[in-house]
Amino acid sequence: MYWRFPIKYQRQARDGVPVHFIEEGPTSMKPQRTASPEETAVLKEHILKVIRKRYLVVPEDRLRSVISYFGVPKGVIDGIIQDWRIVYHAGTNGLNEKVWAPSFWLPGVNSLVRMLDLTSVMEDRDIGEMFLNFELHPMVRKFAGVDVGPLGFTKEECASRWLCWTKNLMGFGPSPFNSIKMNLIAEEVIKGDRHDAMNAFQWKRVALNLPGSDGYDPGCAWVTKVRADKTLASDFVQFVDDQRLAASGSKRMEDAGHTLSSRESYLGIQDALRKLRGGGGTCYPGAWAGVVVFNDEELGLVVLTSQEKWDRLKSICSKWLMRLEAGELELDHTELRSDKGFMVHVTQAYPAMKPYMKGFHLSMET
Repeated sequence: MYWRFPIKYQRQARDGVPVHFIEEGPTSMKPQRTASPEETAVLKEHILKVIRKRYLVVPEDRLRSVISYFGVPKGVIDGIIQDWRIVYHAGTNGLNEKVWAPSFWLPGVNSLVRMLDLTSVMEDRDIGEMFLNFELHPMVRKFAGVDVGPLGFTKEECASRWLCWTKNLMGFGPSPFNSIKMNLIAEEVIKGDRHDAMNAFQWKRVALNLPGSDGYDPGCAWVTKVRADKTLASDFVQFVDDQRLAASGSKRMEDAGHTLSSRESYLGIQDALRKLRGGGGTCYPGAWAGVVVFNDEELGLVVLTSQEKWDRLKSICSKWLMRLEAGELELDHTELRSDKGFMVHVTQAYPAMKPYMKGFHLSMET
């Protein structure tokens, strides 16, 4: 598949994005712990799927270090575990402490709103196995070993006790940056030539609707991409693996959805169509990246947060207000930081609330 990426990025598509080591890699070969029979059965089933997809393979070189893995129960009802989440922990052998990855930008509500007007419909899509679509660089694989000995695989199921990751595994520090970087390169390929009249994502110019300018319309986005016929261009944004596709009408949505799916598949990226919401376009596609955006016939474009998050926001405000009114002078820094982080998240939907966060910011800095 890597031949299909731009020439500049073909090596990274083939080998993975290089990882920056700040120290020599770890040398811990501590064997995997033995789990309970129930957890072992779940781990064996899950890891066997990963082996069959060749995400885990027999290493070509000698392993230098192995990471641990374990199952976490999800949804315990009346003492019965409903499901399990498998966690791979690249911190137990110190690997995450030996590497560095930069911070990076992710799209938010403003990225979505500038794609919409009163004619827009939306679709919700997902990338399947987001991180595992992209290669783990060979320089890291010898430090990302896995001991499957305690799972009791037969020789037919697994040829070796010692395996290593070939993909950007969950739990490894640089995986988010490296995977999203490659996906953004793929996004450029998917959107194609904007001047091509047959391209579903075509656009001719960028329209500016800035406050203070002549003809400024507060009901329209500040920056939009416009087609030759002066209608809004079809477009999509992606928050890690959650995609939001927007187009003017169902026909354009059908064209854009087909282009997105087929070009993702062409590049070897999994389009999880089983998770598709609002197929063909809807004005009410549900939540995306922590906000709810819908196109109402009477209200127009509306940006909200969920009722659950709104209730939690109010409870946080009430909690700290009560403590201050009770005369508490020493505030728990960890709790304050956690609550402030959630409140910053909610203000993405309501920018006018940001000035009222100043008290929390100043309190944390004292």
